[in-house]
Amino acid sequence: MEISDFYREWLTTNGFVEIKPSPNFSPAGKLYLAPKGVACGYYWVYGEKNLFDIKIHDFYFFKDSFISLNTPECLSITYYNSVSGEELNPYRRLIAGCVKTFHGGHEAYTAIMHKNIPIRSVGIEVFPAYYEKYLRESYPDDYLPPHDAFSRVGQTLDFPEMSHLLRRVWNYKGEGIPAKLFYEAKVAEAVSLVYEHGKNNKNDPCAKISKQDMDALNNVASYINDHFNAELPLATLARIACMGTTQCDYFCGDIPCVRHLTKEELDEDYELNTGKVIVETFRKRDINPEYIPGCICKSHGPFCWGKDANTAVHNAVVMEEVAKMNLFALTVNPNAAKAPQYLKDKHFLRKHGKNAYYGNQTEIR
Repeated sequence: MEISDFYREWLTTNGFVEIKPSPNFSPAGKLYLAPKGVACGYYWVYGEKNLFDIKIHDFYFFKDSFISLNTPECLSITYYNSVSGEELNPYRRLIAGCVKTFHGGHEAYTAIMHKNIPIRSVGIEVFPAYYEKYLRESYPDDYLPPHDAFSRVGQTLDFPEMSHLLRRVWNYKGEGIPAKLFYEAKVAEAVSLVYEHGKNNKNDPCAKISKQDMDALNNVASYINDHFNAELPLATLARIACMGTTQCDYFCGDIPCVRHLTKEELDEDYELNTGKVIVETFRKRDINPEYIPGCICKSHGPFCWGKDANTAVHNAVVMEEVAKMNLFALTVNPNAAKAPQYLKDKHFLRKHGKNAYYGNQTEIR
């Protein structure tokens, strides 16, 4: 199956409709209208047999939306002019202005995209026929598999050469042979830049860590260094205190950390008894599981739930984000206080329950 056929099948299955070319996009590619009632905008794709494709996203969702796509084996690089969302596997927050890479074909690409925020991105995907056959045969003496170079890019705000190249691809409106030559040249240039970027960062032990993550790690390291003789109890770090209104919108209070399973409970039925320990904790602490739709299992990880799978995943993403926000707040001010109860109640109940009036309203029985 050629690349253009793969995306035509996936897009039409998900409600996108192929339409006539628009002056805003090159007629060399295929243009699709976003599904009515779900999103607004366009999806453009240009495919060159089984070698590479170029995709432009220019649409937004009306509701927070979960995306799952089983891609073919590929290496991709994308520039985001505008975006608000989270990729889930592995987790990373998408940021406007970033360049990011992805290695497809091993497991489904999953993400949550936030409502009413335009997804404006342009990306290039190259496939094994390009990087394992074409490049190897064209440059047999110099060939190196590009996988490591792509992985070193990760997600970054510091790759201006690639941002500039991909913006030029977005703005190009040619067709026919000029378009084929232009896109072929830009794909080769993009892969060249990835190789060069990877070579420049090969000996940097921090190359695989994004600038944002390095800043966060440096903040944490500084805090630990400043408080090296103080207690840093795991219980304090494990509990996600309700400190801000983002958490209040979804969790009406602290998110609890439940106890370890005993060895007997683990040996008897690990999964079932994990659920029983969660129920036990909520009952003992008189916590409403509809008001606090998640918890942390000690030495295990987060557990979240909701009215459907999409809501449960969304709550899990919120939990991850507020945990980071609280950590940064405590890094800046170790005495940072929780949000007052009246503020928690206002933010939670304006979105949940019979008197909800704000955003996506949830009825609580």
